[in-house]
Formats: sequence, structure tokens, C-alpha cells
Amino acid sequence: MKKSLLLASLLMLSSTVLLANDAKKWFIGGEFGGMDIGTEKSSETHQNPFPNERDISKNTQATYEAIKFGKYHNNGRFYGFYGHQNTKDDITSDMFGAGFDYIFKDFGEIMPFVGLQASYVKSKIDNTDLKTLGIDSLSGINLGINTGMIFPVMDSVEIEVGLRLLELELQNSVTKGTTQYEVELDGGTQYYLGVNYKF
Repeated sequence: MKKSLLLASLLMLSSTVLLANDAKKWFIGGEFGGMDIGTEKSSETHQNPFPNERDISKNTQATYEAIKFGKYHNNGRFYGFYGHQNTKDDITSDMFGAGFDYIFKDFGEIMPFVGLQASYVKSKIDNTDLKTLGIDSLSGINLGINTGMIFPVMDSVEIEVGLRLLELELQNSVTKGTTQYEVELDGGTQYYLGVNYKF
């Protein structure tokens, strides 16, 4: 009986230590910021020896928000996320992905980080002319490299600011008669302010 009681006490103690060691390792956070993405629309007629091309290239600036959930581990953190780019120039996007940040902890309270992200992006195009042509969506894989700083506010709350470079190539095209119409989103930049809650 005493052995059983002692064993139960040891198990309870070890599980308490494990939970204590794992305390505040998980986090949930939100990002709010802006993004610049290159947008290109073009049409090309193949009827002539010298094709008639019309290209419109511009830098689309939009706002976005994201939510992420993950866990701190040694000198880094792993997380999954969902992000939404708000409508700009008839385009809106949803992103689902995962990332890893390496955190430098030798700078006192402020913790710089660098990281990588990979996500699946689906963009919707709400343009009557393009919808008529059958181009109403773009989808593909996005890769990102990010850097920033984490500022602890209290034991469970931290603020972070970051900059992310996106390697994005989404493309959709359709041919009508002798003319090919194409829409493409290229790489860009995200800049954000984030708040995380650790538990």
C-alpha cells in the first residue's frame, strides 16, 4: 500500500514538473499589417508576325490580417497560420501555411528573429471583364523569408514587429480566338505588427 502511494506521488510529482517545464510554451497570435504585391495584366494577339502586346504592371498595396498558433521550442518556434489579404484592385487572397522562426535570445528583453514560411495561396478576382474571359481566381505556393523583433510586455503577452519578403508566382491565362489574356501576381513584401498570448 505504501509502495503504491509512493509510486503515485512520484508520478504526480514528475507530471507536475513536466507541465511546469512546458508552461507558456504554446502561443496564439494575430498579425495586422500591409503588403505590396506586383500585379500584371496582359493581352497578346498572335495573328500578326509582330504581336500586339498590352501590359499593365503595378505594385498593389493592400492590408491584411493573420492568426497563428504554435509552440516555442529551444531557440525557435513552430506555427501554423491563416491570413487574409483584403480587397484591393478587385483582388482578395487567403493563405494557409506553416512557419519556423529562429529566435536570438542573447539581446536582453528584446528578441530578434529570422524565419521561413510556406503557404498555399488562393486569390479571387472580382473583375467583370476578367470573369467574362474565365479568369476569376489564381492559386499556388508562396515562400517567405521574414525577420523582426519580439518585445515581452508581461509574462503571457508579447508584441512583435516584422518584415516578410514573399516569393509568389500566381498565374492564370486564357486564349480567346487569336488573343491570349493573362493575369499574374509576383513576389512582394509584408510588414506587420503582431500580438501573441502565451500559455
